[in-house]
Amino acid sequence: MHLPSFPHLDSSCRNQRDDLTHSIRLLNSLARKLKEKRLKAGALNLASPEIMIHLDSSESSDPIDVEQKELRETNSLVEEFMLLANISVAGKIQENFPETAVLRRHMPPPKTNFEKLHDILLKKRGIKLDVSSSSALADSLDKCVVSSSSVVVIIMNNKGTGS
Repeated sequence: MHLPSFPHLDSSCRNQRDDLTHSIRLLNSLARKLKEKRLKAGALNLASPEIMIHLDSSESSDPIDVEQKELRETNSLVEEFMLLANISVAGKIQENFPETAVLRRHMPPPKTNFEKLHDILLKKRGIKLDVSSSSALADSLDKCVVSSSSVVVIIMNNKGTGS
């Protein structure tokens, strides 16, 4: 079995072979597969790092810097298993209480959320934004990525989806 590497760790951590480390690496491998399956099924990838805007002073609203919190693989690991738990519980509720189960399903974002963004992307980058389905939207937003840390792309994702 291929175990994932963790480049942000120093060599002493990467070379650990104890049971706990092995188990976490195995869980991470499973989380990657769960995420891949969700994305192939059309889930939007809305994970974006926190953005902190530093202001000139507590009385001022003048931004002086933007900082992006680094997302690590462990963030995704936790997220995937939380989603799996939620999906599993929802399935059991639906199975055992089909007449009374109230389950939340995210509606697709309104197309009007994307009108300005669509116009800008078409004019500036020649990219047509397809909002016909979650999967099509995810593909369109992926085409907008200039770099994985692009603050503009993060803001577009958050604004377009109402996050």
